[in-house]
Amino acid sequence: MDGKWQEVKIIGIIEENINTRRFFFEFTELEQFNFRAGQFIKLKINDDIVRAYSIASTIPGIKRLELLVVLKKDGAGTPILFEKAKIGDKFLISKALGNFVLPKNPLSDLESEVCFIATGSGIAPFRGMISELLASKYMGTVNLLFGTRTMEDLLYRDKFDALDYAQPNFHYIPILSQEKRESWQGKTGRVHAVIQSIYKVHRPCDFYICGRSKMVLEAKAHLLQMGYDNNHIHTENYG
Repeated sequence: MDGKWQEVKIIGIIEENINTRRFFFEFTELEQFNFRAGQFIKLKINDDIVRAYSIASTIPGIKRLELLVVLKKDGAGTPILFEKAKIGDKFLISKALGNFVLPKNPLSDLESEVCFIATGSGIAPFRGMISELLASKYMGTVNLLFGTRTMEDLLYRDKFDALDYAQPNFHYIPILSQEKRESWQGKTGRVHAVIQSIYKVHRPCDFYICGRSKMVLEAKAHLLQMGYDNNHIHTENYG
C-alpha cells in the first residue's frame, strides 16, 4: 500500500442523533496513528469520493481513530456512510493534515484565557485540543462555547459536562438557537451574542473557532471589531 493511504476498518458506529454519527476505525496494518489534536484526515469513501474530517479522537499514537460525521442529504459522500457503511467495512485514510493546532508550548505561548467556539460537527477537533491543553497543566480559564439547535443536537454533552465538573478552570457553555422547552435552563440564541456578552470586557484571550464558513467568518469579524488581535484568533471552517 502506498504511503499516502492506510487501510482501516469500522469497529463501531454510534448514532448521536438522526443526522450525526460517530464512526470508530481501527488500522489494519499501522500499529499507531500519530496526529496533533485539531488536525484532520482525508477519508477515501470510494474510488471517486474523498472527504476531509476533523479527528475527534482524544488520544494520539494508538491504532484507533474516531470521526464525527454529519449527514449531508444532497451530498455524494455522507449518504454512502450513513446508508451502507457497517461494522467490518474497510476504507482508506490519509495521514493527519492541517495546522489548526495548539502551540507546542501552551504554557508560555497562550494568553491567560482560551476560548473554543464551535457549531455542529466543528466541536470534533476541540475534544482532543481541550484534553491536550488541560493535560499540559494550563491553569488559565478555558471556555467551550458550543452552538447548535436543540438538546438532541448537543454532541459529547456528557463528556463535557463531566469535564466541567472535574476541572475548575474549564467551562462548558452550550447555546441552543431553536430550543423551546422549559426544561432547558441554559443559554439560547446565537453564538455571536454570547461571545459579545462574555467578552464585552476586553481581556487577553486566544480564540479557536471551528464550524461552517459563515459562522466562523462572522465570529472572527465580531472579535476583531471588539478589539482582539488577528494573531490570537485561529480558525478552521468547512462548507
